[in-house]
Amino acid sequence: MSVQILSGTGFANKLCLTWEILDVSRGLLVSVATDTEFTKNLRTFLIPPTATSLQLDTGNGSWYVRIGSMTGDVQKGIVEWSQVYGPVIVVSVKGPPKEPECGLPVLHTQAIIDGLRFHTGYLLPMYCIMESSVDMAFPATKTKWTYMFDWGRGYQDCDGLEYQYTYSVRMRTWSPDGTTMPTEDVRTLSKGFTVHGKKPARYVRKIASGELSSSRAEEVMLREARERPNMKFATHADYLKYTAAKAKQGEERKPERRL
Repeated sequence: MSVQILSGTGFANKLCLTWEILDVSRGLLVSVATDTEFTKNLRTFLIPPTATSLQLDTGNGSWYVRIGSMTGDVQKGIVEWSQVYGPVIVVSVKGPPKEPECGLPVLHTQAIIDGLRFHTGYLLPMYCIMESSVDMAFPATKTKWTYMFDWGRGYQDCDGLEYQYTYSVRMRTWSPDGTTMPTEDVRTLSKGFTVHGKKPARYVRKIASGELSSSRAEEVMLREARERPNMKFATHADYLKYTAAKAKQGEERKPERRL
């Protein structure tokens, strides 16, 4: 945990927060919602990494809060979240702040090893926040947040996914300038561009030509041994190759378990 929330109050129609920074980060995210899983009326704001207090115009409601530390390098990293604080009651005639539109188009998605690639065709620098979850509702307890900076390649990657799971991914940018981290002002994250039912690619080990030839020779040896139960070996080295092939193929005899 890189941030610890110290206090939160509703004052002058605003949500007022103070916190303590426990570690250095690239930026801070402040998320507010009207439920503890951050699925209802979710709004997220990007603020300077050195800030220790904030007044937010959240609108009327009982708000839960958490603060995320963007941990990594300039190109990419993860978001480490604080504990959930609240509810904090704010009395206001206003509703929740509007979210700007996502500044990135998404042309198509591609499965990559341990992740998903969002092809945007956007050839200018742009930061992006990614939320990935096995739950389509993106509950806080089941959702991982990462960030990435595309310097103009035309795609954004959501990393750290496992091939055996099916994911929902939500991509956000921020306004008014998504090419830099804020140093003084507060920026609102955009609406999310969301995809469901996506799986990352599985790593497949490539077999070298020498390994392939050896594997075929072992298969021939095992097949001959099955067809000729009393097969004799010309040398002890050949017998050792046979036992090694059996072990590799899972054909070695296992001792019976004693009850």
